[in-house]
Amino acid sequence: FDLYWSGQSGRLTIAAESSADTVILVSDPNGNWLFNDDHNGLNPAVVIQNPAEGLYDIWVGTWGSDTAPARLIITELNH
Repeated sequence: FDLYWSGQSGRLTIAAESSADTVILVSDPNGNWLFNDDHNGLNPAVVIQNPAEGLYDIWVGTWGSDTAPARLIITELNH
């Protein structure tokens, strides 16, 4: 997924929810790679403090061979 984010926020959270053990990988506008596996149970989240404006490339996958649908969550609120 491509997220073109602009604005001023103290926090940007990119998360996924699924019945499978899900992982998330994000490339931020500065070229940094951010990864998370188990933020809330088996659901991942990347929390970015003072996010930079620009393109965030987001990959959502599963840990192991199990697959399941997932819901992508992008918020400036506490999640």
